[in-house]
Amino acid sequence: MLDPELEQQVVTLLGQGNRLDEVTVLVCERTGLKWDAAQAEIRRTQERHPDVISRRRRRLIIAAWLPIFFASSLLLLSQIIMLCSDPLRYLTELALHPKWWIVLGSALLIVGGGLYSLFRRRQSSRL
Repeated sequence: MLDPELEQQVVTLLGQGNRLDEVTVLVCERTGLKWDAAQAEIRRTQERHPDVISRRRRRLIIAAWLPIFFASSLLLLSQIIMLCSDPLRYLTELALHPKWWIVLGSALLIVGGGLYSLFRRRQSSRL
């Protein structure tokens, strides 16, 4: 069993998205355990603290995802404004340049998927 300080460091590193091999090296150096024993201890730590690790990973994912979400939202908003201001010209441009359908579809999927993940009902992991 890992000491509490090392266990907390392992939880932090796993929550930051470090690979199991990287964390195993640290545990081997600090405890003197062999590779397989160190990985077994890390897995036990993962089993004891799954909520903390996933919460920290979620923060990392959201931090990387937010700029993409806002850029896609601005793109969609600008397209809606252009459509409302001059629909005939806007649709003509879309027909002449079909690559915009891909860009618009991608932005729509990013925003829609993001809104779905924010507002969906999650079942509690605790029973």
